Amino acid sequence: MALSRTLVELFGRRALNQARSEDTIAWAVASLEQGFDTPSLRILAGLDLTRPIDSFEVQTFFQKALGELELTEPGLYEAILQYADLIVNDLLDGAMDPKPAVSLLARLWAAADYPVHLAVWSDLEDSLEALECGESYVLYPGLTKENRASVVEREARFHLRSKAFTYPPDFSRNVYCNVCGRFGPPSSERLTMKWLPPRWHAWLFGKPQPARSVCGACGASDLTFAWTYEGRRRFIEALEKTGR
Repeated sequence: MALSRTLVELFGRRALNQARSEDTIAWAVASLEQGFDTPSLRILAGLDLTRPIDSFEVQTFFQKALGELELTEPGLYEAILQYADLIVNDLLDGAMDPKPAVSLLARLWAAADYPVHLAVWSDLEDSLEALECGESYVLYPGLTKENRASVVEREARFHLRSKAFTYPPDFSRNVYCNVCGRFGPPSSERLTMKWLPPRWHAWLFGKPQPARSVCGACGASDLTFAWTYEGRRRFIEALEKTGR
């Protein structure tokens, strides 16, 4: 039995510890309407929502119903990934507004222990909030009030395109050098008083020395940071070419 939309959403809410007993009962009712029929499904669907609900009883019959349907609840990480795909598709179909979709995806990123491929939703959430508050700095490069809808849609489409690939754990710390083509961690180049040790500068002036990131191989400052859309696009395109 393939997972229904209602069950994917229920598993996702359970992963976020946001599932209510009413959600589980609604899934049982929807399953019966779709032609699935087991003893535990009938019990769940027949629970009276006008009276206090025993959450332990609901949980017990939910697990029994899954067994009767020969279904297994996915682990937290897999449940979150499936729920994220559902939200992204809803966003692209117009069934969900961008702002709540982005916020929910950002919560899924945190619940899944901060995987690289969902990190952009946290950056977008913070940046959209900054735009609403009139702040001049936003974390997501190039985001404006005028293009925010198209940026969210672009990221949603990229999510579906890239979900089959795996980013390395330290991916976001790397850069592409646009001069020599190297991909790897950047070096830091101090911009002023290079002769002064950093800790002395901090002691004398109460702040670190101004510095910039440069290529660790050729020293160029023309870099594309891996965590940006362009950096992620280049990485995924390289994987698509190699089929890895």
